[in-house]
Formats: sequence, C-alpha cells, structure tokens
Amino acid sequence: MAAKFLYFDPGSDNSLTMPVDRLLSIDQTGNTEILITFEDKDGTAGSRTFATLGVDAGTEKAVMESISNAVAFGKDQFVVIADTTNSNFINSSITGVAINANVVSSTGLMSAGTGADGGDTYKSSVKRVGNIIETTIIFDLDGLASTAADGNIVGEGTSANASIANLTSAINGSVFHLCEVTCVEAIGTGEPDLHLVGGATEADAAGGAVSSGDLLADFDGDITLGAQTRTGLNSAVAPTLAKPFLFLRNGHGTSDAATYTSGKLMIKIIGEV
Repeated sequence: MAAKFLYFDPGSDNSLTMPVDRLLSIDQTGNTEILITFEDKDGTAGSRTFATLGVDAGTEKAVMESISNAVAFGKDQFVVIADTTNSNFINSSITGVAINANVVSSTGLMSAGTGADGGDTYKSSVKRVGNIIETTIIFDLDGLASTAADGNIVGEGTSANASIANLTSAINGSVFHLCEVTCVEAIGTGEPDLHLVGGATEADAAGGAVSSGDLLADFDGDITLGAQTRTGLNSAVAPTLAKPFLFLRNGHGTSDAATYTSGKLMIKIIGEV
C-alpha cells in the first residue's frame, strides 16, 4: 500500500507534511482545540512533532472523525488537513493550525507548583531548533485567586509552592534573553494587573510575597485580551538560573481580592543549549 501524508500550513511559509505511519494520536486538549501528535519529523529520539488545530466549539469529535476517515479509507495519498494560506480544511469547523516541531514534550516537563495548579488548563512545550531552546507555557488563571495586597502571589488561597513553572538548564537550557507574555483569554473577576517574577524559593506561598523576586514582565497596568509585553530577562535570572521559579503576583495600585473566572497567559522564554 502506498504511503499517505498529512499536510498542515499555518501560513508564514511554515508548512509541514508528515507521513501517516508517524502519527501517534489525535486528542481533544481543550474546548475548541485538537492536538495531533507525531513521532519527531527529524527522527530525534524522545522528541515529538505536534500540529494543534483550532476548531469550532462542540465539533471536536466530528473533526477527529474526518481526519480518521481520510487516513483509514480515503483514496488520496496527500491529505490536506489544514491549509490556512488557501483556506482549505478537511473539515469546515477547523479555524486554524499551529506547528511545533522537535518538541521534547507537550506536557509533563513543565508544571505549576501545588499552590498554583488549580487552573483549568496548563500546557507547555519545549522546542529545540539547533542550539536554541524555546519554552512556551499556557497558564490558566480560572479558579486561582488574587489578594488585596500589591505584590502578593496569585494562587490557591495561602497554599505553598505557588510557582507556575520551574526553569532548569537540563530542560530549558541556559536562559539568556527573551521573556514574552501574551494574554490569550480575557481576565475575569480577579486582579488584572499582574507581574511575572522570578524567585529563588520554591516554597513561596499564594497570598504572600516572592522571596528575593526579580521582575521579568510588567504590562504597566491592567492586562487586556491580546496585550503583550516583551522583556529581556533580568541578569540575576539568566544565564545562571539562580531564581528559576516563576510566579504571578499582583501589580501596582489597589489590588482586587477575588477568584478568577477566566484568563489565560502564554509565556515564552528563550535559552541555549
């Protein structure tokens, strides 16, 4: 039987074709999101290549069925799954696609501490291209809480270990440059003015201060949907990772004591092998 190939094009001259025999799984990873996992496109042991599809709410099963039927029963050897350049999709409910290649892991390597892991969603990837390592974290605020005091850590009540990530040289490389934070879902109810801070102590608790914290990212006010800030990492954090625990804390001015009902932040950090 002739081999089949699946085609993905997110635009920006970054298309990908993967053989079906490297397909590992098709998973719904959230409302309006499907993750397609392949063995790594370059054959790197322990790595994976991911194609993430955006889909209309409630259509995840139908989209997965369309892909499965094309793989199992379709006559075409070249199967277009999502081509945003030409608006060609295997199912009309697909709204977009993103590609992550040479990824060490989509989940598991990065995680929030026990004092900040109550959000609905936590996703991470660690991508290596040559000697550059890009870490991406999508962190969900829904279910966590802010307090009334400026500078206090966002998390679950007063629970300890309220970091949202722990950077290590083994996974994230020697962090040297960029910290980019983007609001990908509007923040509801809780304090919208937040800072990303690097701290030295894993045990720092929600509702308290970050021990010897270094400011990494500041939106200079309330964070709104689509807002983005990009900051060179503080020299105390990079490249020695002396303060590798990432925390979200209340920003400037009067802070709101409330539980978040929505809000997602995407954090990107760059390191080198």
